[in-house]
Amino acid sequence: MLDLSPPIWRRIEVPYDFNLHQMHLTIQAATRWKNYHLYGFRVGRINYSLPNREWPDDDLNSKKTNIKDLLLLSSKPRVIYEYDYGGGWEHEVIVQGLFRTKEWVKYPRRISGRRACPPEDCGGSYG
Repeated sequence: MLDLSPPIWRRIEVPYDFNLHQMHLTIQAATRWKNYHLYGFRVGRINYSLPNREWPDDDLNSKKTNIKDLLLLSSKPRVIYEYDYGGGWEHEVIVQGLFRTKEWVKYPRRISGRRACPPEDCGGSYG
């Protein structure tokens, strides 16, 4: 999470063919939030989110973009995940590398992390 000190972070293993919507759900589980709000991913000037009839935009569909697609843009892309546009929670997602998945392991899986996440709807980092 950005804008918080000391930092709150999680290290999570996900298959590289996960789409960004699946990554959103993984982050929601890791933060213990309830998926109440809109979200988006930003890589440079490109935005990814779920299509929304009430709020049309030029974002690319997060269900149709895999993590491996981001690696085509850059070997170490800077990915910003924003959740709850009113609260303004921003997270930096760091792709640390690729690995072979093991068929006996259930993914995604949390490897490590520090500090508890703030509760849902607390008003963002300024709240």
